[in-house]
Amino acid sequence: MTIPMSLLPLALLGRLPLCCRRLLGKILGDLARIFVGRQRIAQRNLELAFPELTPRARRDILRQHFRLLGATLLDECALLTMSKERLRQFVTIAQEGELSQSSSLILVAPHFVGVSVGGVRISATVPEGASLPRYLFHHRPMHSQFWDIFYQRLRGRWQAAGVAATQTNAMWLCARHLQKEGCLFYLPDTDPKTRKSTVFVPFLGVAQTATTTVIGRLAALTGSRVALCVATMTPQGYEVRLEPVEDFLIANATANATRINQLIERHVRAQPAQYYWLHRRFKTHPVGERHRYD
Repeated sequence: MTIPMSLLPLALLGRLPLCCRRLLGKILGDLARIFVGRQRIAQRNLELAFPELTPRARRDILRQHFRLLGATLLDECALLTMSKERLRQFVTIAQEGELSQSSSLILVAPHFVGVSVGGVRISATVPEGASLPRYLFHHRPMHSQFWDIFYQRLRGRWQAAGVAATQTNAMWLCARHLQKEGCLFYLPDTDPKTRKSTVFVPFLGVAQTATTTVIGRLAALTGSRVALCVATMTPQGYEVRLEPVEDFLIANATANATRINQLIERHVRAQPAQYYWLHRRFKTHPVGERHRYD
């Protein structure tokens, strides 16, 4: 596969041995924690999510989180040229049988540090020469054109397609893909930025968190199976855990959204440093409530 010249430096960084990537990633993470402006947002998120912890404990989580982010970025660079055989060793999938079934599947992929790595690994399960994309990535365009190109290239290595959340027909494309027994990779835990298709339900320490209802609507419309997809870093690489969500076709948007949040929260509390804390997850709030990022 030919690498664009703009991405060549990153591909070369990805050629470093794993131990070197992890060490360099820690250094990059420590530097980012000092110079990246979003540290205040992350601190506020941790205050909301873990009010019972001491400030020192929350700082320790944040320090470890930045180091994991640095290491993950270098691992993503490695995926630009990594072979399928090496990828299968580097990223393991628990309950991989969920992917082999022919029916449509919605993978609910929360923002853990390995989310992009896990998505690439899952897309690599498609046999060579498949005529149609099995996997569709629903994503938000990056603010940086360079990083947008990087992640498009990464996610599309093995015939996976992408649909941007900003497209006016994005949900129609997702539903059509699922109706053709495709698999949708959907990240549910960002601030929806709008009150459309949104309910306010508990998540972590916030009782009224704006949460999308799209997953339940798509499942009901297409009859798709739903599975939680959590990708976390391990000393040897990454692990992707697939957890089927049974009986998801209940006609209750609030109950569906609450259930998804509860499943995600269980994993966040088990490995808090692995969860992505740098976005304004709790920005949209009920009318009349005080802004959470003052």
